[in-house]
Amino acid sequence: MAIARLKLDGFVKDPVKLARHGAKVLLKFKLLEKQIMSMSALQEWAFSTRCLVQYHKQYFGDADFLDWTEQLCLELMKAGVAARLGDDILNL
Repeated sequence: MAIARLKLDGFVKDPVKLARHGAKVLLKFKLLEKQIMSMSALQEWAFSTRCLVQYHKQYFGDADFLDWTEQLCLELMKAGVAARLGDDILNL
């Protein structure tokens, strides 16, 4: 419980960190639903998802949206919860 409270405190103190985490969670849930998607299809879905567009606009607007979503996917891969096969992103 103490670890969870520390993480929660970290998110409260750093809204950018919270937005990044929330965006990755949304991408991961989409991958859970589909299991495999092309990067372009995942990015198209992300661009049609109001919450992701708002996170990007509010906290990451300096980055290109497609580059930002690709970076988030790379972070999911680094965490071992997704993988890339060619242009496809796979749920792990």
